[in-house]
Amino acid sequence: MLTSPRRTRPAEAPRTATDHRTRVGHARRARTRARIVEAAAHVFAQKGAEGAVIDDFIVSAGVSRGTFYNYFRTISELLEATIAWMADDLTHAGEPQVASIEDVVLRLATAMRLHLRWASLNREWCAFMARIPNAATVGAVAQHHLVRDLIQGRKSAAFDFPSVDAALDLAVGGPALAIQRMAASTSTPQHADDIVRVVLQGLGVKRHKIREVMKTALPALREPTMSRSLFSDEARST
Repeated sequence: MLTSPRRTRPAEAPRTATDHRTRVGHARRARTRARIVEAAAHVFAQKGAEGAVIDDFIVSAGVSRGTFYNYFRTISELLEATIAWMADDLTHAGEPQVASIEDVVLRLATAMRLHLRWASLNREWCAFMARIPNAATVGAVAQHHLVRDLIQGRKSAAFDFPSVDAALDLAVGGPALAIQRMAASTSTPQHADDIVRVVLQGLGVKRHKIREVMKTALPALREPTMSRSLFSDEARST
């Protein structure tokens, strides 16, 4: 008896093609958004949030007006996205040194100290990040790392706090307010470390552990890419 050959399901190929088109579309949108934000960083640095108009961003990014409005509705929305992107840029600059630290308390404290030390020593960067009151000066990448460390630290009893959300608000909100203060007045690296101490206390870290991690020498921080291009002497002269 002859048997019919096994048939392949015709739906597999179209679904694969659709998935590929979806991935390509998402990647294209991500690249376009990144191009607009990177161009916006230069416009904001040169003209400020108050002096820039939509056409400045459209020309700098090389996109149409319709494309721009597909991603951002207002200059304030674009500025907030730019600040978050630059915060991620700083996180990436310190990531190689921080990621290799196994002790979760030391890892979190080192990341926060590097972030705030950079702000206290680079007034122009700090002022740029503080342009929008209450904007997140810690980007999505840093928040992802924070949540990871908070969960790990609570499981290991290194931290003691009632909820991850409350701990995250403390770890993000404290440094954000500190950067606002740094932008408005003279501050020192010691103030940055004091903020980290307060956050660690709020997270339930033991006093002897806080003293231990705060005595640890900070690793060198690679110059963040956007800070080098926006706030260097060459960038200011153009």
